[in-house]
Amino acid sequence: MPTEPQASVNTQVFEIYIKASPQAIWEAITSPEWNAKYGYQGPMHFELRPGGRFQTRANADMQRMGLPEVIIDGEVLESVAPRRLVHTYRWLFTEESKREGFTKVTYEIEQTPAGFSRLPGREVELAGLRGRAGVHRRRDVPRLPRAHAARLGVDAPGRRSGDA
Repeated sequence: MPTEPQASVNTQVFEIYIKASPQAIWEAITSPEWNAKYGYQGPMHFELRPGGRFQTRANADMQRMGLPEVIIDGEVLESVAPRRLVHTYRWLFTEESKREGFTKVTYEIEQTPAGFSRLPGREVELAGLRGRAGVHRRRDVPRLPRAHAARLGVDAPGRRSGDA
């Protein structure tokens, strides 16, 4: 009798410090005008309320390559501006990527006495199959890239670590 695949949990944790206010960081994460400048360069749209929709839309180049209009979807679980954002996401590139399920991302933005904001983040794969070789997710999705962080005045190095 065949056995069902076992669900697994994979958690990635990172922490960076940014010389910017929590509000500036919040805007960089949640504003499509800002967030479309980094990552996959598709604008991310958040309905900033529990149960709200999260989507990343394909830019013109992506659509010319045949990707759907919405390339990532999910749900906002928590939204406390400018301190905490929790949402899920899943890739919509192919039917197989849809079946991989959702990942939960948590952003917590904390002002430090030194004038920096601390941004610890956590990404938890909610649906994955143990032993599936070759299935990898990008683990830097919630991390602000250097070019974008530079716009916010970053001059402290970030730290990133993972635990399974």
